[in-house]
Amino acid sequence: GINAEYMGKLERLTYRVGTWDKSMLAYLLDLQKSKPVVWTGDLNVAERDYDRFFTGDFKAMQKAPGFTPEERESFRDITNEKHGLVDSFRHLYPNAAHVYSFWNPRFGGRGANKGWRLDYFVVSKSILPKVVDTYMLKDVEGSDHCPISLWLEK
Repeated sequence: GINAEYMGKLERLTYRVGTWDKSMLAYLLDLQKSKPVVWTGDLNVAERDYDRFFTGDFKAMQKAPGFTPEERESFRDITNEKHGLVDSFRHLYPNAAHVYSFWNPRFGGRGANKGWRLDYFVVSKSILPKVVDTYMLKDVEGSDHCPISLWLEK
């Protein structure tokens, strides 16, 4: 797994989308030349509107690291059909809402299920037929994130 660049502050936004994301995409595309790819980890972006619990107004939330339009668009580019990389959870559950993998403990987020979906299995399109399921193990505690699981056919 990987822990993607977390900006913490928007000063890192240009680096995240202009360097880190582009370098990761180039690496994944290079790997795909020789084998199917499973990219997993805390990718620190909530791609869809419903991948984050809403508190306040949408405009203000778009200024939060992990939810800026630039980060979301960059992730959408990585998982674009043209690259052959797919967010396996959204492939199986395109409209699932309130399914999170991270909850801020400072705000009691887990108990109220006020979280973000930041953890992913991005897979090569070529292995999508083998993806049986992917899900969050939200009841497993010990971190502000929960484990995620990908079930593949043999």
